[in-house]
Amino acid sequence: MRDAHWQTGRYLALYALPDLLGVEEYMIHHVQGHHVPGIRIAQQDRTLIVALMRGGEPMALGVNEVLPMASFLHARKPDDVKAELVSLKSIVILVDSVVNSGQTVVDFICH
Repeated sequence: MRDAHWQTGRYLALYALPDLLGVEEYMIHHVQGHHVPGIRIAQQDRTLIVALMRGGEPMALGVNEVLPMASFLHARKPDDVKAELVSLKSIVILVDSVVNSGQTVVDFICH
C-alpha cells in the first residue's frame, strides 16, 4: 500500500503540477561531458510539500521525488506548519492519502 501511495503521489505530481506551476529549462550534465538543456517543473525552490501525518507521508514522498528541490515537512496538526517557513515559500502542497470530509485539509488551509 505504501508503494502504491508513493507511485500515486509521483503520478499526480508529474501530470498535474506542470499545468499548475509551469515548466522551466535548465542545463544538465551529459554523459559525454558537455551540458544539454533539460526540462523540470518550475518554482521547486519556492515550494513546500507538507505531508499530513501519518497517512500522507508515502504520497508526499512520491511528490518530492518529482520536486527534489522543494522543502519537505511532516505535520500532524496545523500548528506544525510555522509561519516563518511558509513565508519563505510561495507554493504549499498539502498531501494526505485519505480525505473523508475534508476537514483536516480545511484546518491546514485556514491556518
